Amino acid sequence: MKKKRKKRKKKRKKKKKKKRKKRKKKRKKKKKKRKKKKKKKRKKRKRKKKRKKNKNKRKRKKRKKKKRKKRKKKKKKKRKKRKKKKKKKKKKKKKKKKKKKKKKKKKKKKKKKKKKKKIPFYITCKCMISSIILEIYNTAARPDGKKTGAQAVALRISGDKAAFYNCKMYGFQDTLCDDRHRHFFKDCLIQGTVDYIFGSGKSLYLKTELRTIAESWTTFITAQARKGDHENDGYSFVHCDVTGSAKGTFLGRAWFSHPRVVFAYSTMSDMVDKKGWSNNNHPEHDKTAFFGEFKNQGPGADPQGRAPITRQLTEETVKPFISLEMIEGSKWLLPPPTV
Repeated sequence: MKKKRKKRKKKRKKKKKKKRKKRKKKRKKKKKKRKKKKKKKRKKRKRKKKRKKNKNKRKRKKRKKKKRKKRKKKKKKKRKKRKKKKKKKKKKKKKKKKKKKKKKKKKKKKKKKKKKKKIPFYITCKCMISSIILEIYNTAARPDGKKTGAQAVALRISGDKAAFYNCKMYGFQDTLCDDRHRHFFKDCLIQGTVDYIFGSGKSLYLKTELRTIAESWTTFITAQARKGDHENDGYSFVHCDVTGSAKGTFLGRAWFSHPRVVFAYSTMSDMVDKKGWSNNNHPEHDKTAFFGEFKNQGPGADPQGRAPITRQLTEETVKPFISLEMIEGSKWLLPPPTV
C-alpha cells in the first residue's frame, strides 16, 4: 500500500511539473508576443514621425522656395522700375536740352531778323515822346478767332505826355495798347480787327482814320478799361473817319464796368452796326458806361436804333471831350516838328 501511495505521489508531482512548465511556456510566448507587438507599434510610430518630419521639411522647403521666388520677382520689378525711371530722366534731360537748343536757335534767328528789319515788331513808350511820320507794323499771324492768345500788340504807350503826328499803326487784334496817362494823336491811321484800341489811357484822337478789316465774326474798335468813377481816363475821337471793309462793327464794348468813349464830329461809313455800342452781355453796364456821340455824319452815324447804353450828348456835355483841356495839352503839347 505504501508503494502505491508513493507512486501516486510521484505521478502527481510529475503532472504538476508538466503543468507548471506549460504555464511557463505560455507566459513566455505571451510575453514574446507582447514584445513583438510593442516593437511593431514603436516602429510604426517612428515611421509616422519620420513621415511627418519629411512632410514638414518638404512644406518648409516649398515655402522657402516660394518666398525666394517672390523676393526675386520683387527685386526684378524694382530693378525694372529703376531702369524705367532712369530712362525717363534721360529722355527728359534730352528733351530739355533739345528745347534749350531750339530756343537758342529761335532767339538767334529773331535777333538776326530784328537786325534786318527797320521797324520793330513791338514798341513800348514809357516817357514823353513826340513822333512824326512813323509806320508801325505787327507782323504776327492773323488770329482765326479759335486760338486763345493770338492777339498781338503793335504799339504800347504807358508813359505820360506822348504825341503822335501822321503816324500809321497796322495790326489785327489789339493793335494799339493805349495803356496809361495822357496821349495825343493827330492825322494818324490805326488799322485792326477786334479791340484794336484798348487800355486805360486818357487820349484825344484828332483827324485820325480808324480802319477795320473784314472778319467773319463781330468786330469792336475800342475796349476802354475804366473801372470806376474815381478814375479820370477815357478816349475822345474828334473829326475822325471810321472806315473799313468789315460790316456790323461796333464803336466800342464795355470791357469793364465804367468805360468812357466819345465820338464827335466824325464820319462813319455803313460798316458801323446800327446799335453802335455793346454792353458785352452785361446789361448792368448800361447805367455805368459812358458811350457818347455828338454831331457825327455818314450812314453809320444814325442815332435811331442805337443801343440803350448810348448817350447823345449836348454842346455843354461834349465840351470837356473835344478840346485840348481833356489832356491838359496847353501845359505840355508842342507843335509838330517840321520835316
